[in-house]
Amino acid sequence: MANINVLGYPSSAGAYCVGVEHSPAALRDAGLLAALQSAGHEVTDLGDLPVHLWRPDRERPLAQNLDEEVEALRVLVDAAAPLITTDDRLLVLGGSCTVALGLCG
Repeated sequence: MANINVLGYPSSAGAYCVGVEHSPAALRDAGLLAALQSAGHEVTDLGDLPVHLWRPDRERPLAQNLDEEVEALRVLVDAAAPLITTDDRLLVLGGSCTVALGLCG
């Protein structure tokens, strides 16, 4: 079985809506970590990165809160980089599809 590090990315800054920043907590509350442990995995919950909230961005309606989302993704990259160079697995919990951008590279 795997050793899994879990990291929350509670950001809705670039999501065009509010609420997805609650996804990491909701997934934990729904029993995700316990289910992974029940399946035989060793799980280490590393908590959440800082929360970033969506708000209307009237200056860039097609790139909502771009600067804030880019900064949040840089924080994710910095947090994730040392975790993906080990034999452990990394599970990032987020609700916005932009989370994938912080893990590509």
